[in-house]
Amino acid sequence: MLRILNRLLLSLVIIPSIIGYGYSGEDNFRKALEFTYLNNPDLIIARKSLESTNENLTQAKAARYPNVSLSASSHRSYTSTNNDFDTESDTNTIRVGGEYTLFSSGRIISGVRASEDGIRSARFSLKSQEQQTLLSSIKAYLDVARDRKLSEISENNLKVIGEQVEAIKNRFALGSATRTDLAEREAAFESAKAEHSARRGALISSEEVYKTQIGIEAPKTIMEPEDMPKIPNDLGEAMKIGLAKHPLILTAVADFLASQEQYKQIRASRGLNVTISGSIQNSDSNSLKGNTGSIGISASIPIFSGGNLVSRQRQGLLAMESAQVRLSKQKRIIEQNIEIGWNSLKVSEATVEARLLQVGASSLAYDGIKKEFELGARSNLELSIAEQNLLRSRSDLTSAERDVKFAVYSLLASIGKLDAISLELDVKPFDPELKGPKLTPMEKDKVYKSKVSNPLREILNNLGSLVD
Repeated sequence: MLRILNRLLLSLVIIPSIIGYGYSGEDNFRKALEFTYLNNPDLIIARKSLESTNENLTQAKAARYPNVSLSASSHRSYTSTNNDFDTESDTNTIRVGGEYTLFSSGRIISGVRASEDGIRSARFSLKSQEQQTLLSSIKAYLDVARDRKLSEISENNLKVIGEQVEAIKNRFALGSATRTDLAEREAAFESAKAEHSARRGALISSEEVYKTQIGIEAPKTIMEPEDMPKIPNDLGEAMKIGLAKHPLILTAVADFLASQEQYKQIRASRGLNVTISGSIQNSDSNSLKGNTGSIGISASIPIFSGGNLVSRQRQGLLAMESAQVRLSKQKRIIEQNIEIGWNSLKVSEATVEARLLQVGASSLAYDGIKKEFELGARSNLELSIAEQNLLRSRSDLTSAERDVKFAVYSLLASIGKLDAISLELDVKPFDPELKGPKLTPMEKDKVYKSKVSNPLREILNNLGSLVD
């Protein structure tokens, strides 16, 4: 990977580029990902859903504690008889009652464990969604950077051919060029114009995708990141990390453990259940005043339910077997994605090496043919072919540079390491335990505030301080 990046730097000698002072491509890249991480609506919805899922554990644990209730009532009764003897009585009652499960055959503890595993599944699922969202944002960012370079290449090519058309017109006016020479250059100019229009259209589409995916418009100056994250040394290491740490693997494991506990909970519902209950009541009426209390213990066990409990148990067993199969399937999918990601990276690296050599050869060929054309030793057709080959090789190299960088991030996503920590984003990662501070959205006007100042301005400021 280091060799590829070094050769990419050497390619800057061959392909002209515009240097923007006061700008950091790496800074803008990270700011775009930070804004995505904090403001993406799908991630916000998923985090709210996780917070809701966390409440399941509190509800499951509540079954381990006594259930106490307070009730109060007031009644007035009136009786009228034929002998004109009427009676009235008031009854006021306050009652405190409670119930506590002493033994549930493991039903309560299995319910708590199932909720814990369900929350773990939701947390790992959220982490996977965060990584896929970041990967989509990376793709949108790299696509804009690539399409802007391609548009710049086609614009420079159009400018060069336009200058050649003017030169041919002058030569034609002096009688040193033919009508055919002029027509060929004009045709090349129109072809370059069409190519530039197509690439401008592709750039507009990429910028719209950027705005939709990241949530803000692409900045005026955008470059591909240079500092790539660290990747595994070989395929075996990548496979080991992915199968052990990928969020989708951990999600499937948590789902399987939750299905086991749910099956135990269903089986426990067929067992013995022992509860203790008690109450204290204060009554105030014409006939009775005072306190009464009661305490008791009860036990129950289902004997016949019309097959309902047996059916639920079979259903739970099938759900557990399905979760186990999904875990095996998820492992296969992760292995496949890692294999594809690793091979894609190697192919992209090899492609960049080949494109670098192609650009170098095309540049030398174009320079030689152009000089020979000016001396009259080459035809317009040969010059046009050389121009198209150079343009195509530069465009292919630009696309290959983008592909090798996206392949790195895709590989990280396939092993489950494309997270805020691995990307060194300046954000506090979302706390799935909900013990830390909540995430706050990032304001749009703070997204692309570069930390790199203008070098020329720094020099002038230093000179000014010396004069003073």
